[in-house]
This record gives sequence, C-alpha cells and structure tokens, in this order.
Amino acid sequence: MSAEQHAGSTTPTHSPAADDLAGSLAARRSLGADAEDAVIASFLERTGESIDRRVEERVAAELAARNDKTVIERSDRRRKDSQSLALAITSLALAVPITILAPVGAGTLVVVWLAIVAVNIAFRTM
Repeated sequence: MSAEQHAGSTTPTHSPAADDLAGSLAARRSLGADAEDAVIASFLERTGESIDRRVEERVAAELAARNDKTVIERSDRRRKDSQSLALAITSLALAVPITILAPVGAGTLVVVWLAIVAVNIAFRTM
C-alpha cells in the first residue's frame, strides 16, 4: 500500500492495548453484566502490568545510558591523571638540569621554578 493510499485509509491501526480493550469489551458482552466487575478487573490488571513493564524498560535504558556516561567520565579522569603524573615527572626531570645550569642568582631560579609550577597548575585545571 502506498503512502497516499494509507493516508486516505479509514482503517485504524491496532495496538496491543486497543486489541486488549476490544477483547475485554467482547468478553463483557458475551458474559453479561454479572461478569462486568471481573472483566474490568482483569483488563486493569493486564494494563497495569503492561505499564509497569514499559516503565521498567525505560528506567533500565536510562540507567544503562548513565552507566555508560560514568564509565567514559572515569576513563577520561584516569587519562588526565596519568598525563598529570607524566607532566610532573617531566617537569622535575627538566628542572634539575635547568637549576644546575642556570646562572647564579636566586631570581633566575625563582622564575624557572615558578614557570614549572605554573605549567603544572595550568594543565591540571584544564
């Protein structure tokens, strides 16, 4: 059936809930008014179970999505921590020779060490 034929069609599409309701109404008609309460209770129970199942599926999907996001955040945090450690080790490895080779004077050493500290802090806060 083409989209144009389907758009002009008056036949409604049936969902499981609509089919269940139609079945309950047919059961009520065939069983009579004496069974009305039992038919209604049965319909409501099935409908409630269906709603509960759909809610549980949605909650499970949301929890899975949150869990995936948490795993990614932890991985990013671990990578950042290992990069910070590598930067700290490299900074110290470079600072020792620079300190030894720096011209005599406390001002030069202070500038070198402040630059090293600034680079480490800047990386850590990114």
